[in-house]
Amino acid sequence: MKRPRHDKIIEILSNMRVNINYITDGDIAGALSVIGKNPKNDIYYSTGGGPEGVLAAAAHYALDHHRDRLAEDHENAQTLAFGLAEIPGIKLNPKNVETNIIFFELENVNASSLAEKLEQHSILVEVVETDLIRVVTNLMVDEKQILIVLETIQSEMSQLN
Repeated sequence: MKRPRHDKIIEILSNMRVNINYITDGDIAGALSVIGKNPKNDIYYSTGGGPEGVLAAAAHYALDHHRDRLAEDHENAQTLAFGLAEIPGIKLNPKNVETNIIFFELENVNASSLAEKLEQHSILVEVVETDLIRVVTNLMVDEKQILIVLETIQSEMSQLN
């Protein structure tokens, strides 16, 4: 982030013709900008950066070791999306799901109420709005678990309706 306390190091780096971009939002974008085959930046400099550094290291590891695994997550997301679309009270067009992230709307059921019920089964979802839920498949969720999640959501939806 551009701060007066950084002026001296910025001047030194600029004189060395280092590519400098100021990160204005404080997220891990800066740390991610120096990894990969064609990094956008030469150096990432931060005055705190503990959390950002940890997240950037995890992102770097994932890019190197789990990129191919995303296909499995996307397949699981398709299974989940098509299954969710069949449950009464859920509005979702599974053809719109292109990644491992799924948003679905609820009819006549409060999203927080469903989330609380699902949490009792160790199923974690994100409540986005009172009628909107976000779920994400990942490396820790396999196809068998997706089927269990679908059965559980169908059961809880029928009880909440």
